[in-house]
Amino acid sequence: MPRAVARAVPWGQELGVAGVCLYVVGVALPFDWNLPLVLLASSGLVGTLGAVRRPSRFESSRLHLLVLAFVAAVGLSTLASGDMGRSLRLSAPLLPGILLFLLCAQQGRTRRHLQLLYLSMSVASAWLSASVIWAALRSSVTDPVTWVGTLNSPLLIVPNDIAWASVVAPLSLVVLLRDPRSLAAGLAAIALLGGVSAVVLLQSRVAALTLLVCMLGFGLVLRHRLVLPLVAVGFSVALLVDALMGFPLVSKFVDLRHWDGTGRLPVWVAAWSMFLDAPVLGHGPHTFGLYYRPYLEGLTFPQWVSVDPRLMPWPHNVYLEVLAEQGLVGFVLFGALLVCGASTAWRALRQDDQGSGTRLYAGGALAALVGLALAGLLELSLLRQWVVILLFVVLGVIARLSSGRVLED
Repeated sequence: MPRAVARAVPWGQELGVAGVCLYVVGVALPFDWNLPLVLLASSGLVGTLGAVRRPSRFESSRLHLLVLAFVAAVGLSTLASGDMGRSLRLSAPLLPGILLFLLCAQQGRTRRHLQLLYLSMSVASAWLSASVIWAALRSSVTDPVTWVGTLNSPLLIVPNDIAWASVVAPLSLVVLLRDPRSLAAGLAAIALLGGVSAVVLLQSRVAALTLLVCMLGFGLVLRHRLVLPLVAVGFSVALLVDALMGFPLVSKFVDLRHWDGTGRLPVWVAAWSMFLDAPVLGHGPHTFGLYYRPYLEGLTFPQWVSVDPRLMPWPHNVYLEVLAEQGLVGFVLFGALLVCGASTAWRALRQDDQGSGTRLYAGGALAALVGLALAGLLELSLLRQWVVILLFVVLGVIARLSSGRVLED
């Protein structure tokens, strides 16, 4: 490696990337939640100070500005919230999210850094998937909700949260394809196969659809000769696990009786009604669960619509959630953030790859972001810690790749 390139990566940036990796893995492991956060904040601070000797120009980009604008919109909506304390408390994961974005965007300078970031998310996915598989094996009941309840995980609250593994799947593929004979590739393969198995075991249609889109999307945009065989192996494993269980996941897709009991349509309409009542700044971040009931009770639905009697803390659609809770201001900025992230990743994917090594990583980031956007239509919520983590890490990586100055190792 040329000496000039080696000097361009100060030890402060190594600590910044290490902080992100430790945080991502730490929140998946059974540690106190404060420990990963302390590690992230400490390494981020020390890393920034360590880079002072070699200051670099702050690389302003549309993504940076949109992230800051969205966070400002959350603040404005919080000031107008009907329950400011709740909005502040439940918006706390945005703080490490911002730090994750900035560290990934400013300090992930080499392909090795990007490989470590993707590997850390794969390790977290492998741990969560292994936890699900172990819970299923030792349980005397065949109930995914019960299995998830025994995990006591901050990332897996409901079975659909296994969509984490689906979104991370293309990032694991990047690690596997980058150096197929390495230990990292072995860990990535475990994450992929474990994630596929966990998705099937928990019988999550949202996670299964997200996995399908992420894997096929990654294969289509990269056209790597090994992608399609790996995808085929993944789906073969999925069918095998589902067959051993009596095809419960397949039946959810082919049996129409499984599609009418989710109760999503009524809460979507209630979220829309909430937006119409407070169209500019909304009712306040994470207040949907407080206010949707009166709106729901004031609506009438056809007999074929099933109204779920359970409390719904989120509307199972992140876009309607943002509309209801943060109004048009938050919705426009959130949508712009996703669109800008996808278009920026596409440009990084299409740019000349000679010497930059960005094409593979950009393809993984783009597939993961598209997977998040799709899952957001049917399930996701910014209440979910893992959604915030993945969103800002992926956007941070895309911002880094957009500079066109990712260095050789």
